[in-house]
Amino acid sequence: MPFNLKKDFPWLLVLLLAVAVNFSGINIGFFTDDPALYAALAKNMVLRGNYWELFSYGKDWLDKPHFPFWMAALSFKIFGIATWSYKLPALLFFLLSGFYTYLFAKKNYDQKTAFMAVLILFSAQHILMSNTDVRAEPYLMALIIGSVYHFYRLEKRFTWIDLLLGSLLAGCAVMTKGIFALIPIGASVIGELIFKKRFSAIFRWKWLLAIVLTIVFILPEIYSLYLQFDSQPDKLTFQNTHISGIRWFLWDSQFGRFINNGPITRKSGSIFFYVHTLIWAFAPWFFMLAYAVFTAVKTAFKKQLNEYYTLCGGLSMWLIFSLSSFQLPFYTNIIFPFFSIIAAAVFRKALLNNRFGFFKIIQVLQVCILLLAVFVFNYFLQPTITTLFLTEAAGFGILLFYLSRRTSGFNFYFLLSCCAILFINFYLNTIFYPLLTSYKADVQAPVYVNQKLPGKPVYVTDSLKNAFQFYCEQPVQLLSKADLKNQVSIKKIVYVDEITLKNLQQKHNIEIIKVIDNYPNEIIYKNFIWYKTRRQALDKYYIIHY
Repeated sequence: MPFNLKKDFPWLLVLLLAVAVNFSGINIGFFTDDPALYAALAKNMVLRGNYWELFSYGKDWLDKPHFPFWMAALSFKIFGIATWSYKLPALLFFLLSGFYTYLFAKKNYDQKTAFMAVLILFSAQHILMSNTDVRAEPYLMALIIGSVYHFYRLEKRFTWIDLLLGSLLAGCAVMTKGIFALIPIGASVIGELIFKKRFSAIFRWKWLLAIVLTIVFILPEIYSLYLQFDSQPDKLTFQNTHISGIRWFLWDSQFGRFINNGPITRKSGSIFFYVHTLIWAFAPWFFMLAYAVFTAVKTAFKKQLNEYYTLCGGLSMWLIFSLSSFQLPFYTNIIFPFFSIIAAAVFRKALLNNRFGFFKIIQVLQVCILLLAVFVFNYFLQPTITTLFLTEAAGFGILLFYLSRRTSGFNFYFLLSCCAILFINFYLNTIFYPLLTSYKADVQAPVYVNQKLPGKPVYVTDSLKNAFQFYCEQPVQLLSKADLKNQVSIKKIVYVDEITLKNLQQKHNIEIIKVIDNYPNEIIYKNFIWYKTRRQALDKYYIIHY
């Protein structure tokens, strides 16, 4: 059934609101360290005029590949260095992921399914959070689903444009997260051909050509790593010399993390981590997804699915994530386009058969719980701008009234779920996150430094102070705590925590220039939310002259 603008305008309206809410956090300061680090790396690229090598606090940096930093640096070059210009290219790639999700679903199902898939993707909880706290995942979402879409077209009919675009997007995905990014792409294509018993098609020359072109497209990353590390083996990296950046890119950063024995490790996680993570990360669509995946798997073995790309691509990567010892919630985002299409396809079929009673009950319960939670949360938070919350709540109420008059049945409950999660995240972006960043010393301290201490050398004693590094207008250098103890006085501005300050005061006369309140955690604890105990959740940071 084609999309009718007049009849289906409520769907278009909610889609536009979803885009607006996903962009509403574009100017919120960095309240976690990773995005601040990535922004600082891209900023250093621009300031140094060196786009091949990565530096943090003036020292060589080896961890993630270059593609997201190149995109952010390009944005900085065009628009200037700012929070919003760091997030802009990632958000544009996020929109591209929605475009490719729509194209793939429309080609394999119908236009209404495609529209549902995009709305599910744009209103999944962790997508909305990640588009405020931007890392590499918005890039990966677009690059992976885009590559699968072009390889799907290539499998149907050979064209040079699909071969080139599919390979280019796959290469950029590798230059964003490493070669593990090829797993969902390869699993999608191979799974489709195996399930449809087209075994000989796996070995056609066009796939070999696609592999060769993908390798060609990752050569900029190989060259960058060779230039910065392999050509200079005496550099000290990870407390060792003769560290190969190319080996790190191809092996240690991927397989080393997967088996948790590389230079960067984490405590081993649970095999069920990504099950309970999806419950909140894919909210309010998790139960819909669970039913859809169960139905799709059952149907797959009967050889009755329209396509196997999304099921094989999504589940293969989800399984890899679950088996890995290196587990972080935002990793799941890259397979959300696949999951969104699976969920939309199954429930579109249920809609046509008028079977959605269970969905209605589950979604209404989730919406009630979520709305109650945000009102209780706001009561405990007691933000200073209460009229803004009331205005947003009133706007949400008017929107629900409009939808109840223009839609019914499945359509109403589906759009109700979208609007509820959008309302909550708009509240977070306009009220809670700004309040949170006002208690982040790494964001507030540079404002004072830039205004009152311009042009003065600035040091930090902790490499996890990347928001401070990004927002300072002058270069920030890292000074180890051992160096601080060994020096009588460095006659410079130093940004320190309370423990470091007390240690220094035992041996030296310290001039405290500015004291700044700070919420030290990335997890939001109840004593910070409750305005009466908020002061107890804070520590202090100091700008000192030492």
